[in-house]
Amino acid sequence: MPAFNAAGTIRESIESALHQTCRDFELLVTDDGSSDDTLKIADSIGDSRVKVIRCSHAGAAAARNHGIARARGEFICFLDADDLWAPTKLERQLDALRASPESALAYGWSDLVNQQGGLLFRGGHVSVSGSVRDKLFVYNFIECGSNPMVRRIALDAVGWFDEKLIGGEDWDLWQRIAARYPFVGIPETLVYYRMSEPSLSANVEQQAKDCLAIAHRMFAALPEEQRVGESRTVARLYRYLALRTVFAGQARNRLRTICGFAYSSFHARPSLSVIPFLCILSTAALLFSIRAHRTLYRITCLLPQMPI
Repeated sequence: MPAFNAAGTIRESIESALHQTCRDFELLVTDDGSSDDTLKIADSIGDSRVKVIRCSHAGAAAARNHGIARARGEFICFLDADDLWAPTKLERQLDALRASPESALAYGWSDLVNQQGGLLFRGGHVSVSGSVRDKLFVYNFIECGSNPMVRRIALDAVGWFDEKLIGGEDWDLWQRIAARYPFVGIPETLVYYRMSEPSLSANVEQQAKDCLAIAHRMFAALPEEQRVGESRTVARLYRYLALRTVFAGQARNRLRTICGFAYSSFHARPSLSVIPFLCILSTAALLFSIRAHRTLYRITCLLPQMPI
């Protein structure tokens, strides 16, 4: 569990892990140089399975890698300090990987919740198994870093998180694993991904830059005839960034950024203009009319489930 200034959510996230039906695990909380009470709260948890690692601030990827280095288990999971696991999450994924010894990664569905844990909307609810590399090229259907369970041997084989990336480091790692190993999908909501202000980096433009670099790199490695889907991937990426910025409660301060992402999505795939422009309308409604915003919000919440 990488944790940076997560005092408002970390206790609930830790408790969601401690309440698992699978009881045999260790929870390594990597404090990434927090300046609030994150470290104090983690230290106060009275459970021997929780171990706290103190590090200087270096970002989420580095914090996760510190945890991997200290982990002793055959299977590795990741839980951000503001996300929640369903009680059967570890049990379902462990059973899936044991039933599919050739697979390196098990994942389930994730739903998005607000700061208070209330449901915002369901995720994509994709469940594909076997070779998933081509599907993972289109978009990160695993949806959040708190979702997968990965075999340690596979992590060591492909390398850990790229610490140079601010955004998309999880997508980058899942792609590297998918290039060598099958995945197994579990058709059940196992993760609740909290969409809140702290969950979105202040440098969202850098996140976009890193995610685009990942997309261009993975398509560049393909034969020319297989690169036709790159514009669809880029359009979906920009759509995700626009929606995430809206739902993170940053619409008022980042209207120009949201509009820029929406335009970039339109530019990459003009046939999908309705999606980014609905996002802009929702943002404008937020600024001028609460009632109109609520209506458009309900419409826009359906968009992440719509295929590109």
